[in-house]
Amino acid sequence: MPATPGSWNLSSSCPSFFGKSTTCGVEFVPPIIVQDRFSLRLGYLYRRAVGKQLASGDFIWVFCVNSAAVIMPGHDSIVAHFDIRKSPEKRDPGWYLALMAPNEKGSDYAWLDPSRLYCNQQALQDCIEDLLLPFTDDHIDLVAGIDAMGFILGAAIAAHLGKGFLAIRKAGHLCVKTRSTNYADYSGKEKVMEVRTDVIKTGLRILLVDQWIETGGTMKAAIKLVEEQGGIVAGVATICIEDSEGGKWVKKHYKCSDCVPEYLRSHFNNHVLENVQLYYNQQNSCE
Repeated sequence: MPATPGSWNLSSSCPSFFGKSTTCGVEFVPPIIVQDRFSLRLGYLYRRAVGKQLASGDFIWVFCVNSAAVIMPGHDSIVAHFDIRKSPEKRDPGWYLALMAPNEKGSDYAWLDPSRLYCNQQALQDCIEDLLLPFTDDHIDLVAGIDAMGFILGAAIAAHLGKGFLAIRKAGHLCVKTRSTNYADYSGKEKVMEVRTDVIKTGLRILLVDQWIETGGTMKAAIKLVEEQGGIVAGVATICIEDSEGGKWVKKHYKCSDCVPEYLRSHFNNHVLENVQLYYNQQNSCE
């Protein structure tokens, strides 16, 4: 975040309309767009993600890479800062999605970084609980996380369930006997995935966890490794399953869980949340 208020780029072309109270009980106030447009487009959807209203009257939320701020209409200065690690008093469904960080390094990287939400303890806990809701009454023997970010979310889910955790790794890291398979990741790069052969037994029910499913290639490879050893895929849990050909295949053939509200799914599929009035329109539809 800029060190001084004057470093904010408040151009006249930035949207500055205001919302109104609805029967949904939520007042929407779209943000001024400055600097990090992606974080803003996510941030305005869940304005309670990092704080609450500090003063009466209208205000504009401004989200940036490391934190957020509030700018009062008629003022050119930042009047409040919020720590990304703080949680709101009222946690709306999926509020933690606003904590994800944008890609700042170009096309060689994923289009966003969901892992920033893990830095907020409450966000991580709420994310885990949301992902596990569909599996409340299901029998799960083991949780398997996919290299690399699936390790974090998968291990957290395993600890929450009181189950063991199995790492499904990129090839070349395990010093024990493994089973491997080729796959193409979200970027189209050909890779090899492997898993140890001394854990998965016939009939073992395994919850597969990854951070994100974009093309579905990585998850399909993990499924293959489990099923080739007689294991049963009890389900797939991930923050988002995009509606790619591979993503649709996974959802068609396995019980799945993700955190994205349906009215936002098309925007995640497009990798850009362009419509700055999306949440405003969503709230108006509740009237």
